[in-house]
Amino acid sequence: MDGRLWIRLVKKNKISRDLTVACDRDTWQEALREACHTLDLSVPVIVPRHLRDWDQFMQTRFLPGDFMEAVHFDRMEAEYFDENFPRSRDNDPRNA
Repeated sequence: MDGRLWIRLVKKNKISRDLTVACDRDTWQEALREACHTLDLSVPVIVPRHLRDWDQFMQTRFLPGDFMEAVHFDRMEAEYFDENFPRSRDNDPRNA
């Protein structure tokens, strides 16, 4: 597994807690369950919108209504990143 799932709990537009979990791009739901267990949260309900966002952007966000229990944050963001994947460089000379 070269990738990681970055989970961020956001309240009032500030990260209140975050966690990374090792995973592959296709096993993000298992990593999400593991992260929720570590953060002592219920696992959110995954709906087609979450799957579309994941397929298109490799990230998605969950709102309090996506959880079966009450949560104390405004949203939970899940984003995949690959530690070995080189970042693309912008051709803008101001960024050199």
